[in-house]
Parts: sequence; structure tokens; C-alpha cells
Amino acid sequence: MAEGLRQARLSELKPGQTVVVRELGPCLADGQHTVCRAPEGLFVPCGDGRHYLEGQLQEDGDTLAGFWIAADFPVPEDGVLALWLDASGDPGGAPAETLNAAEDILLERKRQIEAEGFQPEADDRYTEGQLARAAARYALWGALHDTGKAMIVWLWPWAQAWFKPRTHRENCIKAGALILAEVERLDRQAAREAAHG
Repeated sequence: MAEGLRQARLSELKPGQTVVVRELGPCLADGQHTVCRAPEGLFVPCGDGRHYLEGQLQEDGDTLAGFWIAADFPVPEDGVLALWLDASGDPGGAPAETLNAAEDILLERKRQIEAEGFQPEADDRYTEGQLARAAARYALWGALHDTGKAMIVWLWPWAQAWFKPRTHRENCIKAGALILAEVERLDRQAAREAAHG
């Protein structure tokens, strides 16, 4: 396994965190994946829909086979998992609408990567705020009248044919996924800078 990684533990993972997957079969490609949450538990999107993390638990009941995380990520104390399970057993006790909205953003991010081909290494080229500007245009589009829409055309950093607005909610989902892409890019940039001193 690559230097700087260690096996992930279920008790330390939360929605939105990035894990590295290795050798889990054709359903779940090797590489980085974003953790999502459903009432049934934590999962990462896969070719068959959802790959639930509990299915990868090893004998200790916490370590996940095939899932890796940054070695400097703090190791939780035993019992931490119970702190984010409510009495009903639903992770985090978050309202269903919150879980659905977050999941939709994460799935849109996955679609942008896998269907549209916007790989992280390609995003790394956008160092002048392009991803954030694209997110801003999608987020604002449904809240503006025609005059306002004309005034924010400049925000879009790519060819206009690539701007595909739909309903306000769908636009906000796209905006959220683009902001996630920008945050991931900033984190990768910071990691590279730290590695080079």
C-alpha cells in the first residue's frame, strides 16, 4: 500500500470524507471515493449503487478491509462510533431531508467524475477559481430574473454550451458538487505544497 496510508476504521469515517479503495472487485474501482450516509449506514457509491462499509468489517469489528485513509488521520478511541449513533441506530440522527440532499450532492460529484470525465487531476489545472465561479453561476441562476442572469454570464469559465441549468434544486446540487470539487482541489494543492516543504 502507498506510503502515507493506513487501513480505515468505521468509527472514524463520516459523510464527505475521502477514502482510498484497493482491490475490492469490479463493482468498486480502485482509487478515491467519497463516503456517503443513508439510514442503512455509511457507504460509497459503486457500479451497483451503494457499497456499504459494514460489509467490509474485519474481525475486530471496526477495521475495514480494502479501505484506506491518510496515515496522519487521528485514530479514534474505542466507542467513538456510539457517539454519532442516536437511540434509533440512525447514523448522526440527521433529518432524512439532510441526508438526501447531501447524498444527492455526493452522487452528482461522482457523476461529474465518472460520466463527464472531470477527473481530480484535470481539476488541479483550475487554479484561478474556475470551479467556484461555475458553482456560483449554477447557485444564482434560479434566483435571478433575466437581467440578473445576463450580468453573471462572465462567471462561467468554460464554453457556454457546457452550462446546462435545470430546476433550481438541480442547479444547487450541481453547485454543491462543484464546490466540493474546489475544496478537494485546494486540499490536494495544500498536500503537495506541504510535501515539498
